[in-house]
Amino acid sequence: MDHGDHADYVWLASQYPTSRFILNTRRLKTWLVSRADHARRSRVAAGCTPYGDEKSCPSARSNFVDNSDEAILRWVTEQAHHQDKVSRFFASSHALRQRFVVIDVEGQSSASLNLLLDWVSRPRLASLPTTVAVPRPRDVPMASARSHAVPPDANSNTHASRTRERVEDVLHRHNCTAEDWNSNWYRACAKAIARSRKK
Repeated sequence: MDHGDHADYVWLASQYPTSRFILNTRRLKTWLVSRADHARRSRVAAGCTPYGDEKSCPSARSNFVDNSDEAILRWVTEQAHHQDKVSRFFASSHALRQRFVVIDVEGQSSASLNLLLDWVSRPRLASLPTTVAVPRPRDVPMASARSHAVPPDANSNTHASRTRERVEDVLHRHNCTAEDWNSNWYRACAKAIARSRKK
């Protein structure tokens, strides 16, 4: 999800008809904690308070220092919109469905990761077709994977406990449930945030 959400996948899919696309996901809470803590480290390095918006850290060299409550809510909403938009696009035709998978970068076993990657990178798109919009390992029409990659450690850095608490507090105050926190699809939490803001 690091900057791939800025890619023009619609243009890429039309210009490169045999290209393949992988949407990386991870659990909402761990993604938010990682992102907020990244900003915390940038803020502390610049001599600022650990948490706040960009205005409260003018001395930072990094442009990624906003880990305010508002930023956390914005990240959820924007990423949920991106996930929905990408999945709708690739579900829109049989041909596009053959070129797209979703990978859980922190919770997927090696076997299921390899199966999905082998399927989406198969030499001929017409082989082993699927009718499922977002294939899960059980939906892939392959008996076993050819490769044996090990998933990377998506969250190897230790994050500040205060950052975890802040993220949980923000999500809780906006009615995102623990089930939402542990989901790789952020739509439910984004909807809860939208409803809480209307009150």
